[in-house]
Amino acid sequence: MSRRYEMDDQRVGDLLIVMEQQRQLDELAQEMNAVAYRPDYHGRTGDPNTILFYTKEDDERNRELERSGEIITRSQFDDMKWHRMDTSGLKDRVERPYFFVFQNDDINGQYDVRYANHGRFDLYKLGGMDDLLNAIREAHQEYIEKKG
Repeated sequence: MSRRYEMDDQRVGDLLIVMEQQRQLDELAQEMNAVAYRPDYHGRTGDPNTILFYTKEDDERNRELERSGEIITRSQFDDMKWHRMDTSGLKDRVERPYFFVFQNDDINGQYDVRYANHGRFDLYKLGGMDDLLNAIREAHQEYIEKKG
């Protein structure tokens, strides 16, 4: 078998792994009554399989703001405050934050389906995916408690 085919086999294997990870993450989001959102750059070259987790309420509000064209990103809002601009009356237009971000990357930030969140989770280790899913559950619970 040529080297080219071996690389293609590796890509196919990685794709199957990613699809299974996404399935489990989607199931967890549904279980928590949350949303697993894939940004518009999801799947582009260089994207480490980014998935942002929002509460359903926050996701709906963000989509409503996007449709209206009145959305202000959190970074735009922070820039306004840093430049000492008047931000009174704008808070209701600021996008709501995600409570967890998932990415397939290693400790060096390189795309690698074996790891998540800069190597924090070793997904090939026995129980590694469970560790990730539990971390998402905990982040969701903390976010809900903080939000009050």
